[in-house]
Amino acid sequence: MPIHTADILFNETGTPVSSQFDDVYFSNDNGLLETRYVFIDNNHLLQRWQTCKQHHFVIAETGFGTGLNFLLTLQLFTQFRHENPDHPLRQLYFISFEKYPITAQDLTLALQAWPSLKEEAKQLLAQYPLPIAGCHRLSFTHAPHCEIYLDLWLGDVNTLLPTFSNTTNQSIDAWFLDGFAPSKNPDMWQEKLFQYIAQLTAPNGTFATFTAAGIVKRGLQDVGFHIEKVKGFGKKRDMLRGTFTNHGAFDASRLSRESEPRYWHRSSVCQKTRHITVIGGGLAGLNTAHALLKHGYAVSLYEGAPTLANGASGNQQGGFYPNLNIDFTLASQIYALAFLYAKRHYRTLMQQGFHFEHDTCGVLLLAFNDKQAARHAHLVEKQNWPQTLVDSVSQQQAKNIANVELPFGGLFIPEGGWINPYSLVQALSKACYAYANFELVLGTKITDMQRDLSQNKANKWCLSAQGAPSLETDAVVLALGHHSRHFPTLNGLPLQSVRGQVETMSSQGELANLRTVLCHKGYLTPALNNTHALGATFGKDDETTDYRVSEEAANLHNLKHALPNMPWVENLVGKQTGRASIRCASPDRLPLMGQLPDLEKQQAQYKEIYKTYANHKYAHPTNIDNVFVLTGLGSRGLCTAPLLAEALACQISGKPLPLSQAQLNALSPNRFLIRQLIRREI
Repeated sequence: MPIHTADILFNETGTPVSSQFDDVYFSNDNGLLETRYVFIDNNHLLQRWQTCKQHHFVIAETGFGTGLNFLLTLQLFTQFRHENPDHPLRQLYFISFEKYPITAQDLTLALQAWPSLKEEAKQLLAQYPLPIAGCHRLSFTHAPHCEIYLDLWLGDVNTLLPTFSNTTNQSIDAWFLDGFAPSKNPDMWQEKLFQYIAQLTAPNGTFATFTAAGIVKRGLQDVGFHIEKVKGFGKKRDMLRGTFTNHGAFDASRLSRESEPRYWHRSSVCQKTRHITVIGGGLAGLNTAHALLKHGYAVSLYEGAPTLANGASGNQQGGFYPNLNIDFTLASQIYALAFLYAKRHYRTLMQQGFHFEHDTCGVLLLAFNDKQAARHAHLVEKQNWPQTLVDSVSQQQAKNIANVELPFGGLFIPEGGWINPYSLVQALSKACYAYANFELVLGTKITDMQRDLSQNKANKWCLSAQGAPSLETDAVVLALGHHSRHFPTLNGLPLQSVRGQVETMSSQGELANLRTVLCHKGYLTPALNNTHALGATFGKDDETTDYRVSEEAANLHNLKHALPNMPWVENLVGKQTGRASIRCASPDRLPLMGQLPDLEKQQAQYKEIYKTYANHKYAHPTNIDNVFVLTGLGSRGLCTAPLLAEALACQISGKPLPLSQAQLNALSPNRFLIRQLIRREI
């Protein structure tokens, strides 16, 4: 599902013009004043922010364009928070859609027209995503308790709105109905667009739009908006604004949505819940704790070992890159979007002073046999992924990139590289300590949990701690890695332990010159402190962590087999130094993220789903109140943990999620049970 960038030119006044739609991106007179008048003033945003009692406010926009509307909103909300530091409204979500995103080069040129937005434009350009379909969440934090999130959804708005999570219904406070004029872009202004807008709009939510076209006025009126025609900007005679007052104007159940009832992602956490316990001190646990703290929760994190990152998160170096398929599959989309989010997240950590060892040196996927070479050629030929993310390189180009002799080329991911997971976990813990409401407890192993049924504590959980008094909490996130298999509350989830041994190779000979991560059946990294990581083995259902000389031999064999007749490879000698750890994987190799299902009750609830599952006639699944899980990250935790932790925090807090319903379904912890029931395997 490739995304095509916009074809634009700049007219004599310097205004960008779309060649696809033969229309300007903003007014020739003064685009900035137009944005202020049409969208800010006519949605009464400054007044509504002042009177808002909620923690967050949601704006949605039907055409991102140059980002001018967002940048002005970003500036004004930052100013609002600066002038009102104690105001309850602390977070702004700006959801925008764009079918033809402007290239970063053209965007840079277009935004030079607005020197008053120079700083905001700089922040946007630093995070501006690659053209990959789906949601790209960008974060803008200007001061304590002032977070602005831009969810930039790339694709057709009429295709994307049906994929929105069921949690988004009645959540959007204001709409910027931007986009090219209905006469220029009739494909966007469809009847279904107005119906989805109504389904997603909060009670008394508003809209504003530059157009006064009859199709827009009638479309919004028919779905329940009270419409006003007011003076347009500049020379324009009219524009429209309105308020959503009639929720019964149309039957929302007629809309085609991907929100299958058996995968329901609305959190059961009460809005008054303020304390959450995270169990697990690896990448999943620390990313989750950090995300929850950003969203205003008090967090206690428990790790049974005396130090953090004792499992797979404790390795010295791990390859950091997305797992891409030839076709634009759901899994590949999740990995690609997660990789780009993680890049932005890690960059922000570094900018905030939370440093960790890493190198964006690129990742070279070697075409080490004919099958791999054919697969690589097919991936590039299909053009589902932008060349800026992954592209083919010749044998000579690969040699130049790697700075060592190589017998063939492959695929190169320039934005990839390696990260020291252990130092990243330490950086995340320091970032968590930047919040006053964070508690880290090491050396206390949580062994079980039970609902506290005592008086006035029906919504509490009681945690059993090994060698310590029991603990009480409002909600729990289980981020236990391979220990998930042995935690009683997670019994029934089909998780698998996978042992992996990684060698620590001292720099020797030409190996010391290696400048990029090499991937074959295993991987080899450039040096960190004069040592390289060579891995990794995969031992299913093996939870022992003893060092094995036989696995060192296997790692060396895989490298030498993939790179035959390379003297620098043939001369490598192991020294029995390395580390074995246990990964946690799922049957379909995707992580598990979301509210924990009550598997016994769901099996009874959906026992006949194989008959009518396609008709969506079933009730929402029975889940375990206030218990959530993030596990099964396998060997991709560096890539997936930040985005999934952010999505989980939004699910818990009832805020917009940066994933589509289909993506959430693919990650749902109850998906294996539902598949078994549909196939009549149980």
